[in-house]
Amino acid sequence: MPGFSHSYDYAIPSGRGVRILGIEAAGGWIQEVMDARNIPGKIQQEIIDQMLGRFDDMLLRLEQTLPKWRHIRTQGTLADNEWGDELHPTSAGFKKITAKFVAALNDIFSNLES
Repeated sequence: MPGFSHSYDYAIPSGRGVRILGIEAAGGWIQEVMDARNIPGKIQQEIIDQMLGRFDDMLLRLEQTLPKWRHIRTQGTLADNEWGDELHPTSAGFKKITAKFVAALNDIFSNLES
């Protein structure tokens, strides 16, 4: 059975939390932590991009090592306005990410319906 991974997209340190039914339920994970550690705002995105880029490289090496592993490339998928909060896409963004998963699944399981 194949395994699948993805490396997220380049999250944006915005301080925006998750909203459920119009109420902020949680969030501010990235910017809040970086601000608390006095990391200047102008380099926060660079740090996130570097970290997630390395994570992507690690998963790509895993795919190259394990014959049944499939790494789904999701970085660079979302536009800035397709982030609902710091970690989760909007509905439109989720659809774009989902399309990449569906394509990868269809490559492996060619008899699946879209």
